[in-house]
Amino acid sequence: MGCPHVPSPTRNKSFSRISHDPRAKFPFTVPSTPRLACMALGIHSAGYCAAARRLYGSSKTRWRIVAAAPPDGATEAEIRVCVNRTCGRQGSREILAVLSSICPPGISVVSCGCLGRCGGGPNLAVLPAGALIGHCGTAAKAGQILAEICGPGFDPRRNLEALALSKKAENALEKGNAAEAESLLSQAIDLQPSGGVHLIYKSRSSVRLTMGDKIGALEDAKRASLLAPNFAQIKSLTASSWNSILRRHSRLAGHSTAFAQFKLMLREGVVPDKHTFPLLLKIVSGHGGIDLDQIHAQIWKFGYTSDSFVRNSLVSAYAKRGRLPIARNLFDEMPTRDPVPWTALMRGCIQESRPSDALELFHKMRCLGIEIDEVVIVSVLKCCGLLGDVWLGMCVHGFYIACGRVKWDLFIGSALVDMYSTCGRCDDARRLFDEMPHRNVVTWSTMVAGYVQCNRPADALCLFHDMLVEGETPNEVTIVSALTSCARTGALVQGRWIHGCLNRSKLETNSFVGTALIDMYSKCGCIDEAVAVFNRLPHKDVYPWTALINGLAIHGCAAECLDLFSRMIKSGVQPNEVTFIGVLSACSHRGLVDQGTYHFNSMLTDYGVEPRMEHYGCMVDLFGRAGLFEEALNLIRRMPLEPSAGVWGALLNACIIHRNYKLGEIVGQHLVKLEPDHSGRYALLANLYSLAKKPGSDADLRKAMKGRGLEKMRGSSWIEVDSALREFVATDVTHPESKEIYRTLDEISTVMKLES
Repeated sequence: MGCPHVPSPTRNKSFSRISHDPRAKFPFTVPSTPRLACMALGIHSAGYCAAARRLYGSSKTRWRIVAAAPPDGATEAEIRVCVNRTCGRQGSREILAVLSSICPPGISVVSCGCLGRCGGGPNLAVLPAGALIGHCGTAAKAGQILAEICGPGFDPRRNLEALALSKKAENALEKGNAAEAESLLSQAIDLQPSGGVHLIYKSRSSVRLTMGDKIGALEDAKRASLLAPNFAQIKSLTASSWNSILRRHSRLAGHSTAFAQFKLMLREGVVPDKHTFPLLLKIVSGHGGIDLDQIHAQIWKFGYTSDSFVRNSLVSAYAKRGRLPIARNLFDEMPTRDPVPWTALMRGCIQESRPSDALELFHKMRCLGIEIDEVVIVSVLKCCGLLGDVWLGMCVHGFYIACGRVKWDLFIGSALVDMYSTCGRCDDARRLFDEMPHRNVVTWSTMVAGYVQCNRPADALCLFHDMLVEGETPNEVTIVSALTSCARTGALVQGRWIHGCLNRSKLETNSFVGTALIDMYSKCGCIDEAVAVFNRLPHKDVYPWTALINGLAIHGCAAECLDLFSRMIKSGVQPNEVTFIGVLSACSHRGLVDQGTYHFNSMLTDYGVEPRMEHYGCMVDLFGRAGLFEEALNLIRRMPLEPSAGVWGALLNACIIHRNYKLGEIVGQHLVKLEPDHSGRYALLANLYSLAKKPGSDADLRKAMKGRGLEKMRGSSWIEVDSALREFVATDVTHPESKEIYRTLDEISTVMKLES
């Protein structure tokens, strides 16, 4: 059916054009008749015009909904839905009939263009929050008009209650109460309103995503799509629409689901465009379960190998997966290269611990005159940190300033702070941090983590406190750094305070933060609280399991440690190198030689974990503590690695425990030759000479230490008093109350001797 001309709103004041600008507060101008306003708004808000755009194209078409108030003396008003061009496709007469059938008395539909499938009156019932009641005056009047529009048997009460609950949920979400908003929207859905349920599902999907419930959010999104008007009429989505679906699924359900949607897209016969593959590569590049070669083959199949955007994405994906040879081949075959593939390849080298290769790429970039941007500078600074080359880092710092860039860019500033901290120049990093006029959470977190890396936990906690005073909200990295500092200093009170702050957020359920909490409580002597944190974690990967296994090993709970390891294996979590260090340490402290040997042998055969130096050290300690010196020596001889000083030190300590002075002297002298500048090795051998009643050898050893300018490293400890950390160093007399402290220590020593 043709679409007659509709008068312009400027020519006839009785007509009001409904705008399609989504930024407008209300997408229409209110006609004089409330019923007419509600009907026009209902047609528009239900999404029928948008569906028609998708179905019939919108490149040359202006869509309008025009509502006409009744002229003087007339008894009937009109709603006209039109397009500027006549379209002979199906749907016009059917939609006209449906609209006409649901119109209340006094309103008629005089013409209609191709809107696609209109749907029923109930879908016109749920309007943008408050709009219906606002334009009708009262809820009772709105209910009456809804009943007239939707016909007999329609109960407006449920729809209006659902509308009110949705509005309350919106207010609750604005106040930050996502849980209350989710509950209110669930109540609105339970009312089963006659129409517009897809809008409520859509709102609840967003709320659940905010709460971290990705599975529930995805389920609501699916229901909203299925219940939305005109969904069933869209037979074939475009590649652009599928790209949006891929993006949404990756955000809500993860990489695997997004890749499954890509396969469905191909089965539907939709040809991917040049934006599909870069999006898909970005989604799956960090997920090892999806084969990049499959996607690469599809790129060849659809002929996008020459597209620079796609090739850049391929290089980035292969580099991120650690498949540097393939990434380098693709890179070398590119006829022209912008900074993107250079940066991607550099990041891949850094990820695979090949900073020298990344610096070589940087040198080539400069020689070829390729623009060096901030991303490249950050990668180079990361290389300097990995190499521990502070001089090179300072040169890059100077190069950046010489390029005329903004001196204190936050991105570069954080990278510089990280580089200086990683190179052990924490004071330089702090000076740079203090000179920055603006700081964000990344900058603060980098400096706090830098103090932890430089083994200055007290400074890290002070800076963390300053960050909170400045009003900056910490992120996961900051929280983990602060908890690590608490673990190293035994600051249990501060650790519990941080945990209390986490209870008011979602971070505790995060595996990253949960692992730090378990480690903190374990090292502060509260193993029961560590177990409680572990049990509350909804999802446990290898890291919280490993943290608790090591915590139980520290506390000498060998049986519990081995039982937890068995539970970990049964749950399907694959152990890593650190997990076995905890297991072997537990066996060593309890003298469980057979079990320790079994787990050591199973590392490579059952789990594919190659034993490292730390594992051999644990086994030597296990045999040595049990007095099995022959087994310990045989293990050292069979090691595929050159035994480190730590391995020999474990054997020497066992010799001291079992008073095997002959073997201990041989091991100790070898250890001193390995590390002639390590004062601790001399001290350990001196203890053996003292126990063996060899004062001459002991004196010669201390003379050798003095000749090398070595001093015995003084022990230190931390204590928390009134939420403040105090450090005590052996033989220190600088404290103003040192006399009272040493007097108290003498009294405690006397009591301990008497009781023993």
